[in-house]
Amino acid sequence: MQQIDNEQNTEFWFVARTRANQELAVKKKLEIIGIEHFIPVRSEVRIYGGRKRMVQKAVLANIIFVRTTKDQAYLLINENGLKLSFMIDKCTHKTMIVPEKQMHDFMRVCAVADTGIVQVSTETFAKGDRVQIIEGDFCGVEGELIRISGKTQVLIQICGVVAITVQVPKKSLKKV
Repeated sequence: MQQIDNEQNTEFWFVARTRANQELAVKKKLEIIGIEHFIPVRSEVRIYGGRKRMVQKAVLANIIFVRTTKDQAYLLINENGLKLSFMIDKCTHKTMIVPEKQMHDFMRVCAVADTGIVQVSTETFAKGDRVQIIEGDFCGVEGELIRISGKTQVLIQICGVVAITVQVPKKSLKKV
């Protein structure tokens, strides 16, 4: 996580909590106000009154990412009445923000519904190496090499909020 500096006009990606099941309602209000935001969603089929309907469901419960200035962020709560609170970094006790590159990597991975996961054999890489994906849907995404259930994966995380793992072919990785 990076911390907010004294530049009041610089926009950052803030991590905010919403009330239970209010992510999409807050999203609509942010769209009306014109504030850039991100909520990872997935489509689900629900049955209402015997009819199937496709609905959007937030992947991360009660979490929304908002890109704005520090002053504007607090105006969203105070003047626009949005029901959210900004998360605090437990180490520094300051408002938590996500670096631009890390946020874009996270959004790219979330945007791909089916990744076509391939089992990986990475003999030239070691667990914990910082790697970059150099081809395919996730080209340019950086993360940490880990093993889950004996499979090598790239971990993309927003510290203290969420972590996503992706399996990619060995030929698609390079050390950073």
